[in-house]
Amino acid sequence: MPSQCDSMTRSLPPTTMPVTEIATLALNPPHTWDSPDIQSFFAAVAAQQAAWSGYSLHYFQDTADPSVVYILTGWESVSAHFKWIESEQNQVLLMRAKSLIEVKGLQHARLESKLDGAEFVVLEQWTRGQDEELAHDVGIVEETPMQVCRIRVVAEKEFQTGEREGVHVLCMKRLKLADQDVVSEL
Repeated sequence: MPSQCDSMTRSLPPTTMPVTEIATLALNPPHTWDSPDIQSFFAAVAAQQAAWSGYSLHYFQDTADPSVVYILTGWESVSAHFKWIESEQNQVLLMRAKSLIEVKGLQHARLESKLDGAEFVVLEQWTRGQDEELAHDVGIVEETPMQVCRIRVVAEKEFQTGEREGVHVLCMKRLKLADQDVVSEL
């Protein structure tokens, strides 16, 4: 996780723009994405969280490490997401998750990501300069305001995960549930 640069932190104006959740999860061995328990769990998460938030969940796999799964989805606000996290419904899912996954990280970026149909995405994150103007496709990371990120849809795997010129780059490939119809039934 990137660290916050306290000396450079400024207060940021409140926003009504949706935020993008970027959750980093590790699959616990011996589970893989294709394991029936994993498929069932993530289908339940997709159905229940989307019903709560009104946003579709998108699952991606780190192209450098297939045991790392990312959830990218929208929320009206960070506080709306935390209401979901604290809900009894989500707590039941988290209990079920204990033997399946480990939560490695959670961030929220002030940007709206359009990921329907995307097979590959690249997440770029960096520390912004004090006077850096932000492009329309760059969002501030809520938890570390001097960090910014961009999520780009790419046609094919074009980057490897790693650091390049001060920018942390994650390349992700879309993951699909074995039975997409299961999501609508849960």
